[in-house]
Amino acid sequence: RDSVFAVKASGDITLKAAGNYANNVCYVYRNGVFSVSQDNPDDAAKKIMLPEDGTGLAYYAVYPYQYALIDHGTFEVKADQRTHENITASDFCTVKTSPSNDNNVYLKFWHRLSRVCIDIKGTGITTSTTVSMQLENVQYKASFDLNADTYVATGGNETILMGEMSTKRFEAILPPQDFIVTSDLIVYIDGKRYNVKPAGPRVIS
Repeated sequence: RDSVFAVKASGDITLKAAGNYANNVCYVYRNGVFSVSQDNPDDAAKKIMLPEDGTGLAYYAVYPYQYALIDHGTFEVKADQRTHENITASDFCTVKTSPSNDNNVYLKFWHRLSRVCIDIKGTGITTSTTVSMQLENVQYKASFDLNADTYVATGGNETILMGEMSTKRFEAILPPQDFIVTSDLIVYIDGKRYNVKPAGPRVIS
């Protein structure tokens, strides 16, 4: 589900907090096509149609859908990212198009946050070894401005539980930031806690 806005191209095409041609319409991506969500009985009436005067539209869109979204705000990643659902819900994506009067509009979304990937390998680590990983004292919010196209990390001191996406490979999505590997990256092996001490750089951006 995506939040979609439309701004008439007859003047200033800056996205506004209110008063755009279309505001925060919920679209769903299915089978390669975006269609208006049917979650509510009146959703079909919200479909974005081209203006009758032939004026083009510029589109702004955000994934995942947010009920109270405006042109700026704060997005929070999930603290528990051990499921595919929560990883996906943490993946903040946006798109902004040039003005167009085409009936079919291509929306190419861009990932705005960072993905941290960690592989656990070593003597004694087998397929039967129980491993979990977490990031501590990290910023979990992104302050965003859709017009300025900026996404700044904020909100600290959160613990993020990383998801095991494949055998002993862990991932998490975070706002872009630096964190200290030796103190903020924690691994549990068979229930015992360890601070990770990599051979390479100790700060990840």
